[in-house]
Amino acid sequence: NRKVSVAWDRAQLAALPVLAFGFLGLLVGKAVFGTWPAVFFFGWLGVTVGMVITAPLYHLYVPLVKPEN
Repeated sequence: NRKVSVAWDRAQLAALPVLAFGFLGLLVGKAVFGTWPAVFFFGWLGVTVGMVITAPLYHLYVPLVKPEN
């Protein structure tokens, strides 16, 4: 039963595509169509695309580290 963690700074950087694409999707939905369903749809689409990028990036860029007790 070993305890490990991740480097928090790298984990935060790896999560940026989800936030960036989600926010971009919200902006595109509002600017292009201007309706709530479009805003929700493009926000969801942006988060989905961001997760497709973030998941492999997280596994490749964020290493497991042993805590220093």
